[in-house]
Amino acid sequence: MARHGAARNTAARRTAPVETNSLFEEFYQKQQVVGEDSWDEFMTVLQKPMPVVVRLNRTKPHWQELQVSFAMDVRWSELPWFPGAWRCDAKDYDDSLRSQCSALNKSYALRFQEAASLVPPLLLEVKSTDLLLDLCAAPGSKTLECIELMREESDSLEGVVIANDADAERCFELLPLITRKDLTPQAKYCTVNELQ
Repeated sequence: MARHGAARNTAARRTAPVETNSLFEEFYQKQQVVGEDSWDEFMTVLQKPMPVVVRLNRTKPHWQELQVSFAMDVRWSELPWFPGAWRCDAKDYDDSLRSQCSALNKSYALRFQEAASLVPPLLLEVKSTDLLLDLCAAPGSKTLECIELMREESDSLEGVVIANDADAERCFELLPLITRKDLTPQAKYCTVNELQ
């Protein structure tokens, strides 16, 4: 039986994206989220594939080498408001790049994370002495981002992150990420070029 996240990702790859949905359109037209004159443009934007966004783990040794590797690859552009976060257009994210990023994710050199998901931990201005309670923690991207921000500020981590989720299955997915994070603090990054 596949893990929850693995099953979800496999299903997403097998099914083609839905380009139109009359119930969706009717619901949002009633909400009046955009003016009638902007509706077609709104729908066009929603139908475009989202870019792939990754966040480098800046608490690992040699993360700067990975940063340089991403900077040299023309498919990636750094998010100007988040050092170490990179985006790639969906059209440029081919099988080779997908394999490389997957390997980097497994070694916890980077984390896939939507750009909007990067914002809350930044707004919290996390400090190494904070006590954080995350009650909607799975799949763990923001939780791990908070831990990393705490570690970036100080080597002597005094703070605590309490992570929980209402969905037990999703919560169990979070546990290995956190324990792997603590068990391998000195693991070396490998660069995108080393994986080719």
